[in-house]
Amino acid sequence: MSFHRVNQAWGVELRHTEKIVLLALSHHAVMSTGESSPKVSRLARDCGMSESAVRESIKALEAAGHVESTPVRRGVTNYRVKVGQAA
Repeated sequence: MSFHRVNQAWGVELRHTEKIVLLALSHHAVMSTGESSPKVSRLARDCGMSESAVRESIKALEAAGHVESTPVRRGVTNYRVKVGQAA
């Protein structure tokens, strides 16, 4: 869990759906790398959103450069939160 990344995520100006997903991803992220692998179903439950809304928010966060996602294997995706990180 990375409180630093969560605090940085609060400072990013986003729509409410993207903000809550970014906060959830930041909460699950490892401090040193910003990486996490929560399932979309877990993020949906944490955020009080549908799985499709979470997927759309992740796509928007990727397009904005706040998150990178890498499929690891079937059903598992690795997310890297890029807020609070030197470019």
